[in-house]
Amino acid sequence: MPDALSAVWSAIGSYTLDSLDLLPAIGWDSGIRQAWSPGEDGAHTALETFIQESLEHYDAARDIPGRSGTSCLSPHLHFGELGPRQIWHRVHEHLAETGRVELTRGANRFLSEVAWREFAHHLLYHFPQTPDKPLDERFKRFSWDYNDQALQCWQRGQTGIPMVDAGMRQLWHCGWMHNRVRMVVASFLTKNLLVP
Repeated sequence: MPDALSAVWSAIGSYTLDSLDLLPAIGWDSGIRQAWSPGEDGAHTALETFIQESLEHYDAARDIPGRSGTSCLSPHLHFGELGPRQIWHRVHEHLAETGRVELTRGANRFLSEVAWREFAHHLLYHFPQTPDKPLDERFKRFSWDYNDQALQCWQRGQTGIPMVDAGMRQLWHCGWMHNRVRMVVASFLTKNLLVP
């Protein structure tokens, strides 16, 4: 039996995405491939890079879209390539390695943002209806504007609002959007376009 299994795995291993003709004909994924190194190794490399280069100034730099001040760990967290506890422990290890006993402002802010992410998942778990229904029942009566054209312009980064459009185009290009821009883009969709 092991020989048969070994033969199957050898046969599977000889195929590549190219030989199976699974790669997209249009290189829509080129920005994603350039921006990310998926998997656990890529996640730990991204965490280490962030800790070494940006953790110290995270509290101020995280709000400036033109700077590399965020961790860019959200995809790795989402796909389980890295966990919040691993982040927590690695940040504390780093501080100990650098001789710090207390959290720095940047480290404290970063870890609090990781905790807020976990809190959001906690809410979704306990209130699973929130993606489709408001958590606050008073918003059921809100007069939303179900405008498909406005929604399409927003989705394509063609609203005419430079920061909103840049954020959506960044998302389309590399599969990620800066946290501050994400807030602006979401706010524009719901508060300006009134799309739920």
